[in-house]
Amino acid sequence: MQFFGLTKYGYDRPIFDYAHPCYEEPSERPKNIFQSVNKNLTLLEKMRELDPYIRNADGFAYKSINIMKAMKRKKMLKPVGPHDMYIRPITESQVYGWWMTDPLLENIEKIGWIQPKKKYPYVTSEMSKYAEAMQRNKSIWVL
Repeated sequence: MQFFGLTKYGYDRPIFDYAHPCYEEPSERPKNIFQSVNKNLTLLEKMRELDPYIRNADGFAYKSINIMKAMKRKKMLKPVGPHDMYIRPITESQVYGWWMTDPLLENIEKIGWIQPKKKYPYVTSEMSKYAEAMQRNKSIWVL
């Protein structure tokens, strides 16, 4: 009955159904940690990647909660993005830029209705121009 959406407690695996079939999270760390570090990095960037507690900090958690917490503390991002991991956007915040990498939308100049409007913002408003002019002319004038 889960197939028809007639379950009492909701759907069984909502996020795994959106997962890309080809993507698989690595479960084992690289054997040699010095080969996994990029040689073109500066010393500070290498020290950031080679953590003494979790060995190499490359963004993956390797199915460990402690490593994931350490990655969050170090503010390390995963090297793969949501496009590589999921078929469709999971949250509403992913919807905004999700379809920009769609191959059908590559020739955006030919499709007229999808082009964003050009915006011409004011550098400074009339009120701020007036306030700046008054401050330049009269030193006692305060906003």
